[in-house]
Amino acid sequence: MSAGGGKVKVTANGAGDVVAIKIDKEVVDPDDVEFLEEMVLSAVKQAVEQGKALAQSEMTKLTSGFGV
Repeated sequence: MSAGGGKVKVTANGAGDVVAIKIDKEVVDPDDVEFLEEMVLSAVKQAVEQGKALAQSEMTKLTSGFGV
């Protein structure tokens, strides 16, 4: 997932673990660290939620034949 128009990108796996963070140099401003922190937090939350949704979707596919 990304935030800040793709300037901060976070990748999470199906377990919800963050596995990568990429930050564009343009958003690194020592005078406005809060802005970068907010973008990173937003991207992390989105990536974790997407990872959980993917895991749930895969689990549903696997268990659909078992009547669970």
